[in-house]
Amino acid sequence: MAPDQPPAPVEQHATDTAPVVITGATSGLGRETARALAKQGFPLILAARNVAGGRELADALSANGTSVDVRHLDLADLSSVKFFSQDLLADGVIPQAIICNAGVQTFDRMRRSADRFELTMATNVMGHVVLLEPLLNRMTPGSRVITLGSETHRGVSGLSASRVPGGRAWTSS
Repeated sequence: MAPDQPPAPVEQHATDTAPVVITGATSGLGRETARALAKQGFPLILAARNVAGGRELADALSANGTSVDVRHLDLADLSSVKFFSQDLLADGVIPQAIICNAGVQTFDRMRRSADRFELTMATNVMGHVVLLEPLLNRMTPGSRVITLGSETHRGVSGLSASRVPGGRAWTSS
């Protein structure tokens, strides 16, 4: 392959019975990711704050024989996150992949998680870190962690850390 050519796409197919965990699977990119993986036969665990929505999606996805489990996960509540990971391990479940998709973005005022952290940081970052910590060293070689992010904040006029009492600005580059 010439250095100026992109690598060829890698075809992924379900070759492992270990499930793929998807956070935020009941809507948006998480829902579409679940649909795409189910079509390829990947067993799924839909980690959802909205369990009823997760069950509705699971019913639709499992119609073709795909194994789909729904488990409650609220990334803004670290006790929920720890329970989710402990529950997976207690059931002997070691995911072949974890797709960290769930996220929130608040603009109107400072909101706090159950643990009193700023809600966006708690959900989008801290919750996923706490989720991954007990699972990473148990995942097999070749397993994957995929983290999604957005730039929703860029479309909000006047967004500034100075609008949040005690706020400090930090950005990614």
